[in-house]
Amino acid sequence: MLIELAARMTRKKYITMPAPRTLATLLLIVAGTLLSPALRADELKDIAKQVRQGQYAAALARTNNYLAAHPADAQAMFLKGVALTELDKPDEAIQVFTEITEKYPNLPEPYNNLAVLYAGKGQYDKARTALETALKTHPSYATAHNNLADVYAHMASEAYDKALELDKNSNRARDNKLALIEDLPTATAGKPVMLAAKPLESRVIPKEAPKAAEVPPQPIKPAQQIKPAPAIKPAEPPPPPPSKVAKAEPAPVTPPKKTEPVPAEAPKPIPAPEKTKPADKPVDKPIDKSADKQSSEKAVKEAVQAWALAWSNQNVEKYLSSYADSFKTPSGESRKEWEKTRRERLTSPASIKVEVSSLRVTMEDADHARADFKQTYRAGSTVMRTTKTLDLRNAAGKWQIEQERTSR
Repeated sequence: MLIELAARMTRKKYITMPAPRTLATLLLIVAGTLLSPALRADELKDIAKQVRQGQYAAALARTNNYLAAHPADAQAMFLKGVALTELDKPDEAIQVFTEITEKYPNLPEPYNNLAVLYAGKGQYDKARTALETALKTHPSYATAHNNLADVYAHMASEAYDKALELDKNSNRARDNKLALIEDLPTATAGKPVMLAAKPLESRVIPKEAPKAAEVPPQPIKPAQQIKPAPAIKPAEPPPPPPSKVAKAEPAPVTPPKKTEPVPAEAPKPIPAPEKTKPADKPVDKPIDKSADKQSSEKAVKEAVQAWALAWSNQNVEKYLSSYADSFKTPSGESRKEWEKTRRERLTSPASIKVEVSSLRVTMEDADHARADFKQTYRAGSTVMRTTKTLDLRNAAGKWQIEQERTSR
């Protein structure tokens, strides 16, 4: 049927019969046009599954066959770019994602992946431009925001290293101190004059503040004596009006009976209090914050190494327990979907080896830390080297991963 349809198409005036080596391509295109949308979706779903399982070469071959029939399919092009990236072909992947941005400029994901590829090549300006474009199309794209923060951090680190290299004898560059302007601009002959900025450490603080001018104490005049006013005698109450009723004689008062005094009991002797030794005064021991920080950094490093070892041993349960309940999934999917994908990736390869090097821990506070390191992932013939950042949180004495970011 396909051959008959191809022959019928060649009888059209605007189609010529292809050479024998291109006939298979034509038939493939014709076959693709006969696939229903449901079959196309199933095909792309199978390819995406191969990518998740690490079968990048097989996924790339199927994607190329699919694109021969549907060259403008954004999903297929995107899967091709991901497969090329995982196969360590960044230049070809950049071409694919660039083509997607030209055909579909409103999709933020291709810009994000371009930024990852550019950052892996050290081209942070291009990476920043790609991420800013992604955020213009989708301002709430969390992954792009996180990656842009990492790009800015890398650019700042490079700028600082360059400053140290150019100014090796400068204490200000090494001590990480900014210049301080000590006064506002003054005007001379109508033109503003800026005072020279001085490094913070060069400021001279006077040992003793100048004393205020002493004012001689004023003599205090004695207060005039005030004579007390003469005492006023209280007025006598007016005599009561005469009463017609005869005055009653007061009743006789009987004297109280004499009572014999009761002899008081002799007071009992109070026992003397027992002598107690004075309590020792508590001695305030200085808190060694540096020791606590070193202990926390060591615990974070051990947690990162345990996470990598569980990954290498393909111990799924221990690997997943390294992630906190508040872990932010990379693509915003649910925790259940993310765990399902990670189980497939950990159990599909015959063997996995994850190596961590150049591990550096930054303590943000007592319960939050950031680990930056280089990761080498090996599974069969696949080898990937990436730079990874883990944000960890101390939950009941156990350091767990809250967020995971990867750059090449």
